[in-house]
Amino acid sequence: MDPVTNIEPDDPCTCGSGRPHVACCMHAEEEARQDLDAHVLAGILSWAYDARLDPTRPPVEPFPARAKRSPADGAFYARWRFYTYWPVGVSLLESYLVARHHALSPAEKGWIGAQCEAWLSIWEALEIRLDVGMRMRDLLTGEERFVFASAESRQLMVGACVLARVISFSRKACLCGGHPNPMTRRAGAAAAIVARELVARGRALPEGERIPIAWMQEEATAGMLVDLWEEATAHARTVN
Repeated sequence: MDPVTNIEPDDPCTCGSGRPHVACCMHAEEEARQDLDAHVLAGILSWAYDARLDPTRPPVEPFPARAKRSPADGAFYARWRFYTYWPVGVSLLESYLVARHHALSPAEKGWIGAQCEAWLSIWEALEIRLDVGMRMRDLLTGEERFVFASAESRQLMVGACVLARVISFSRKACLCGGHPNPMTRRAGAAAAIVARELVARGRALPEGERIPIAWMQEEATAGMLVDLWEEATAHARTVN
């Protein structure tokens, strides 16, 4: 995601009206993204089950065992499974794009492309604009975005950290799958230190260097982050 191409709330709306995006198409586009996301997820699920029954294709398992056992919110895990899971050497998402490319709309292809470039990470809310979104920083890669997420802007506080996927679609950064249990700034920073050590283990990463985005896009990294976050939030609930 290139922050130069992403607009912010008070930038001119991409529809060409000349009005600020926040006062023009923001809410309508947010609803459209949610509908598109649900439509793409349903298509991937249907295709995955069909592919599993087809003897000419490699077996596809859309539900990793770890996700089955987790008590966390299903919406987060649905996006992790379908947008990050790699069952046959390439991601389920990329397999679906290749198999169904001829039947997908431009919007669906654009959404899938945005998902292929996204990654799961620990994001800290730096600034909150109520009913609009948050300015967020990835504690592992150092990337910073203004994220359009009206519902989450009412739920999070400045300094809160969340395990989430932030994608860039149609020149807007938005949340697509956030773990239901956020953490405080202190707890999130501690989790980020552990995550950095785990992601960088066995690799050449100079002290103080940011984690490369390509490392964050690996399925093993996403799975590790999910396990780490589940353990950390479960511990926090026990202590409290």
